[in-house]
Amino acid sequence: MAKSVFTLDYDYDFEVISIVSSVKEYRLCLVLNNLFGFDMYRMPDLEVQLKRKKNTAIFHIFHHYDDIDKMNYYLIGNKFESELLLPQLKMVDYVLKLEGFKAAEIKAEMIVKLKNATQIQAVLDTQLNSLKDKTNLLF
Repeated sequence: MAKSVFTLDYDYDFEVISIVSSVKEYRLCLVLNNLFGFDMYRMPDLEVQLKRKKNTAIFHIFHHYDDIDKMNYYLIGNKFESELLLPQLKMVDYVLKLEGFKAAEIKAEMIVKLKNATQIQAVLDTQLNSLKDKTNLLF
């Protein structure tokens, strides 16, 4: 009898902006609130089971929902102790996840505004195809 193989394929319908900044999460949330009129609040932490080590890493998440554009914005810390949420982005401190129909349009505008913020050292337009551990961003 032939074996059937079931493969699970995820739908990555979001955009990602990588942020390099030395400020704490709550300060970066304040910057985002001022730049974009957000009202970010802290969500329960994201617990990720690490593949290489049998440990669990905890990453902080902040969220804002925009009623007008029907968009979700998540600010996620990329570093926990010596572990990374996205190991391919070693220099990145935070990841801004954009979910919604207008995510691609809004992403370009946000990058321009974020680059002008004094608290942010660098902003990277991150392509999901280049991320090996992008499943860590599914929650």
